[in-house]
Amino acid sequence: MIVKTQAIVLRNINYSETSVICKMYTRELGIRSYMINGVRKAKAKVSMAMLQPLSILELETYEKPNAGIQRIKELKNSPLLVQIGQDFRKRSVALFLVELLNACLLAEDGDPPLFDFLHRQVLLLETGQEVSNFSLLFMVQLAEQLVAEGQRDVEILRARMQVLFEEAGIDQDDYITIVDPET
Repeated sequence: MIVKTQAIVLRNINYSETSVICKMYTRELGIRSYMINGVRKAKAKVSMAMLQPLSILELETYEKPNAGIQRIKELKNSPLLVQIGQDFRKRSVALFLVELLNACLLAEDGDPPLFDFLHRQVLLLETGQEVSNFSLLFMVQLAEQLVAEGQRDVEILRARMQVLFEEAGIDQDDYITIVDPET
């Protein structure tokens, strides 16, 4: 199945003399790894400069269920991030953010609000002048995003538990207090 999506590059791993495996966070699909052939050739259609950490890409991919590494039909930078590549302070912050995201983003499912937040932050790093506190502010805001995502998960879990308890004929009040430390 062919899927069109946006992605943020997280990591590249050299695969052979000319290929790389690129780990990306996509808007609709979450964390994905893609094989990109011929990218390290002299006359490649896709250059390694397009796949720098935190690059924002528009992708057309061939998605196969249960495949660990997917294939890309077409990709392009959208937008091209120039300042992050040229300013060593922004580049240093970008590399820190990539390491943080590699540690925090584990979901295989897409999360459009989280992707939109990351997209905005990358563009802010690209266009902003002051980067001295950017990483600290980013960590606080990322934590808020991840907690908000977790809160939605807790609400879904509570609703599912309520249905299960009703089906089993169990008094749910005894169990909700164990799960919910606030009550």
